[in-house]
Amino acid sequence: MSGFAMKLPGYIVTALERLEAAGHKGWLVGGCVRDAVMGVQPHDYDITASSTPEETIAAFEGFRVIETGIRHGTVTVMIDGEPVEITTFRVESEYLDNRHPSGVSFARRIEDDLLRRDFTMNAMAYRPDHGLLDLYGGQQDISDGVIRCVGDAAARFDEDGLRILRALRFASRLGFRLEEETHAAVLSRAHLLGGISAERVYSELCGIIVGKHAGTIVREYARVLAEVIPELSEIIGFEQHSKYHCCDVLEHTCRAMDNSAGDLTVRLALLLHDIAKPRVCKRGADGCDHYLGHPELGAQMADDILRRLRADNRTRETVVRLIELHDCAVVPDTRRAKRLLRQLSYEEAMLLMEIKLGDRMAHAEPYRDISEIIAMKELLTELHRQSPCLTVGDMALGGSDLIAMGMKPGKAMGRLLGDLLEMVVNDSLPNEKAALAAQARLMMDEYTEE
Repeated sequence: MSGFAMKLPGYIVTALERLEAAGHKGWLVGGCVRDAVMGVQPHDYDITASSTPEETIAAFEGFRVIETGIRHGTVTVMIDGEPVEITTFRVESEYLDNRHPSGVSFARRIEDDLLRRDFTMNAMAYRPDHGLLDLYGGQQDISDGVIRCVGDAAARFDEDGLRILRALRFASRLGFRLEEETHAAVLSRAHLLGGISAERVYSELCGIIVGKHAGTIVREYARVLAEVIPELSEIIGFEQHSKYHCCDVLEHTCRAMDNSAGDLTVRLALLLHDIAKPRVCKRGADGCDHYLGHPELGAQMADDILRRLRADNRTRETVVRLIELHDCAVVPDTRRAKRLLRQLSYEEAMLLMEIKLGDRMAHAEPYRDISEIIAMKELLTELHRQSPCLTVGDMALGGSDLIAMGMKPGKAMGRLLGDLLEMVVNDSLPNEKAALAAQARLMMDEYTEE
């Protein structure tokens, strides 16, 4: 790229100059160079150098040096309070487990280091005094919107099967397409994903589904993703004989994702929201398919899937709750909005509305009206601003007050408090201590321990 120059922060310039002064060559590599070529300001910088770890440590005498991964050639140097990772040029031996090289050897040439990298757009290097080093056409592939493996695509995926999901993550995020050989190798090597740890798979899967082009990637590579979520294979081509739908379950899922915000919880819920439809589908006398119970079973299946993938508990539990409620009716009145806020936090309720927006927009044309969902979002926001009484803990009357009135602690007291709350939520009783106490006295005799 003629005239290409990266604007580098001072601490990175210092790192390169210190290496140069010690007789070594340092290059910026990887994502920071890729982003700069794309016109995006990098936030992280990786340096690879001709120096061994010991030589790197010597070059930065007087600086704080952390032996981050010295066996693999990486040390971290603190410069102006910023951590700078410097890794020795490397070549890797055979990958015996499709995940990790059996050994790592240090090299003295940047060309050898770039040869081991995954995709051409990640195999570029930069030095201020040299400019861009692009041995494999990475800048042209970026210009063309193409993801291409360095060298033989099948060999790159055989080395590390996770690169398959990395390719899809970049495609989802950037809107790039996979070059023909890379595409073919993704399909033929998809089985390698079965040997990758759940944590690594989940991390890349999250990157795929939050991308701007997630729906496109899930649509085109559903059978690849089914290697890590086998349940997805059930919705591929599963037609929906229903007036509300005009496509199969997979296509509906992809359209719903395309019409949703890029929030991870929303996208996970939409990816899995109809996963149970093939298992509960019943053809009615009207000739239409019905999916009674699919939210509940779908929530159970999602829980199983996310446990297998080692998703964090908070994300898993939220996704499961949202899938269970995704098919609920939306009627934007105060009473129903309050009921929803008793089931979910405000933040979760708003996520549910985002899920319903994506779901509704993926319906057949006559059934895409989203006005009630928009109205419910506005109502939920207004109620949240008002901080209404939605839980027993929000009430002006509590268990200690009932004890003072002569009631014994126990399940009966809990039922009474719950019924008082229901009256407050329904606006049939004000959340005032005197009014609640008066109503409690009228009702107490009906609440006895069984």
